Amino acid sequence: MHHHAHSSIDIHAHYYPESYIRLIEKYGSEFGATVDTSNPSRPVIKSAPTVSALEDRFIHMEARIEDMDRIGVDVHAISMTMPMILWAGAKLQQQLVEAHNDSAFEAYQKYPDRLCVLATLPFDNIDLAIAELDRIAKMPGLKGIYSETRISKNKEIDDESLYPLWERLEAMGLPLFLHPVHVVEPARLGKYFMVNTIGNPVDTGIAASRLIFSGILDRYPKLEVVLPHAGGVYPILFGRMTRAWERSKGGLDANKGRGADAYLKRFYYDNISHSNEVMEYLVKLVGADRIMLGSDYCFDMGYERPCDKVEGYDFLAAADKKLILGETARKLLKL
Repeated sequence: MHHHAHSSIDIHAHYYPESYIRLIEKYGSEFGATVDTSNPSRPVIKSAPTVSALEDRFIHMEARIEDMDRIGVDVHAISMTMPMILWAGAKLQQQLVEAHNDSAFEAYQKYPDRLCVLATLPFDNIDLAIAELDRIAKMPGLKGIYSETRISKNKEIDDESLYPLWERLEAMGLPLFLHPVHVVEPARLGKYFMVNTIGNPVDTGIAASRLIFSGILDRYPKLEVVLPHAGGVYPILFGRMTRAWERSKGGLDANKGRGADAYLKRFYYDNISHSNEVMEYLVKLVGADRIMLGSDYCFDMGYERPCDKVEGYDFLAAADKKLILGETARKLLKL
C-alpha cells in the first residue's frame, strides 16, 4: 500500500517513450529536430523549443514506478509534451503520434493500477486526427486527449476545422487537457527563463479566452477542458476579459454567450502555481473540486513531491485536500 492509500492521481505527468525519441533521432533533422546523445543516459531533444535532458524515469516505466513509490504518487495520467509533433511533416507527425500513443497504452497494460493515458492526435489535419481517435478509441486506459494550447503557427484552438473533433470528444466523454508549447512572441521571452514562467501561463490564458469567446464551451456543454499551471493568467484576467466583452471590444458580440467570469467553474485546473497564496485564491474562485494534483513530472519547473505540496495547503480542510489529491481526477477520468 502506498503512502497515500491509493488516493493520489497526478494529471500532469509527461512521458517520452524510447520509440518517440528514436523517430526524432532518425527522421527529425529534415525538420530541424535532433537528439543529442553525447550523454547516452540523458538524451536531449534539440528542436524549437529544446527539451531539457531526459532522465531515465521520463523514458523507462520501471524507473518511473519506483520513483512514484518514492514520492507517494499512486497514479500518473501520462501525456506527451514538448516538442510534441507539429514541427514535423505530415508523415512523421503520424508516426510520432502512433509511437507515443502505442507506447503509452503498452505501459498502461503493464501497470494498469498505476497509469492511465492522455493520448495525443495530429490536430493540424482534422481527418487524420479523427482517424487516430477512432484507432485508439477502444484502447484500455484511454482517459483523455492532450493538445497544445495553439495548434500550429496559423491555427488556434478555436479554429472551426476542429469542431468535429470537439463534438466527438464530448460524445465519448473524453476530457481535453491543454499544454503550451509554442508560446506567444518567444523572442521577447528569451531571458530569465521567461518562455516558461511568463510564456506558458499567457498561452494558457489565450486558449481559455478563445474557447470562451468563440462559443465552443457553449456549443459543446459537456466537453470538459483542463487548464495547466493553475489556469495560467486566466483566473487573474477574467475581469478584464468580461469588461471587454460587456463593451463589445475586439469583435466580441455581447449578445452571444456570457462574460469570462461565467466560465471559471467550467474548466478544471492543475495546482502547479508554485504559490500557496495563488492556490488559496484559485480555490476561493473555482472551488477545490475543480482543481487536481499535477507535478509536471519530472521537469525542474515541476513539483518534486506533489502530494506534500497539497498536504501543505494549510488553508484547506482535509476533505478539500482529498479532492485535489485524487477524488476530482478519479471522477473526471472515470477511474
